[in-house]
Amino acid sequence: MPLSDYLDQLSAFEPTPLPVISLYLNAQADQHGRDNFEPFVRKEFAAVARTFESRSPERRSFEADAERIRAYLKDDVKPSSNGLAIFACAGKDEFFVPVQFDAPIGINCTLALTGIFIHWRKSAISIAATPP
Repeated sequence: MPLSDYLDQLSAFEPTPLPVISLYLNAQADQHGRDNFEPFVRKEFAAVARTFESRSPERRSFEADAERIRAYLKDDVKPSSNGLAIFACAGKDEFFVPVQFDAPIGINCTLALTGIFIHWRKSAISIAATPP
């Protein structure tokens, strides 16, 4: 899918009081040829989940997103991908936009629940403007 299509999806997203995950991962293989972002994802998702009231709509939405993201990371990341950006909000029409890049993202791992698309738009514009 062209980068502009991802930007269109993200731009069309309407604000919601539910948590929206914005996850950026460096997916470059380590010295053993493996991705090493799983411990970060596990730790951060557990820490963030505890910030929501048990059985609240926010917690249910976040946990559904975390589960979907973990499954995606396990089953759908191409070996050639060196960078990932995933945006998700299960409580808002099952919103889920995963983006894989051949080039690494300039950060190791970041998980955010606010200000979600500002960084993405700047990164996407930067990537789109970089000549091949």
